[in-house]
Amino acid sequence: MHEFHYILNNTWNCIEINAIPAYFPYMPSEIITPIDICEIVRIYFGINESDFYGRTRKYEIIFPRHLAIYLIRYFTDKTLEEIGDILHRDHATILNSIKAAQDLIDTEPAIKKNYLDIKQRLGV
Repeated sequence: MHEFHYILNNTWNCIEINAIPAYFPYMPSEIITPIDICEIVRIYFGINESDFYGRTRKYEIIFPRHLAIYLIRYFTDKTLEEIGDILHRDHATILNSIKAAQDLIDTEPAIKKNYLDIKQRLGV
């Protein structure tokens, strides 16, 4: 407890800031943002930005978009509406994407491998 009191009641210097992980050993080094997730998924599947964020309904674009939405929902604190705003979709579409991604992850080994590969790249 003394260490936390010290952190809260003293002026910071560079050495103390670098020591924070010693006090919080399980604190993530980076916070994953929805945009990080979208970019990693988009690059992983080789999709250009305009297709990924656009309105195309081609399966080779839709599935990665579903997967990105699923990852955003479960690895960030964003609401359905916030995810929809990021991807220019309504919350019902976001909900449908989450269910579709979960169903594919549960039933298709190749899809599950994609999911696990991307999770590893995200560090989650």
